[in-house]
Amino acid sequence: MLVDIYARTMLNATRHSDLPQRPLPEAYSTPPAAPGLLRRVWCRLTALRSPLVTPPKPCEPMPAPCK
Repeated sequence: MLVDIYARTMLNATRHSDLPQRPLPEAYSTPPAAPGLLRRVWCRLTALRSPLVTPPKPCEPMPAPCK
């Protein structure tokens, strides 16, 4: 009987949020890792296959401000 009363009291306490709530545990996330060998090879191949970027044209002189 005492166990029943205790269980009912705890149920009511948790239902009405009378108990202090502890923070929820955070989900484990794996630490960032360096890219694997295949990824590095693939990135290097795509960099070599992509057309070279043309250098930008030299900047034109700024127009003179109006007086």
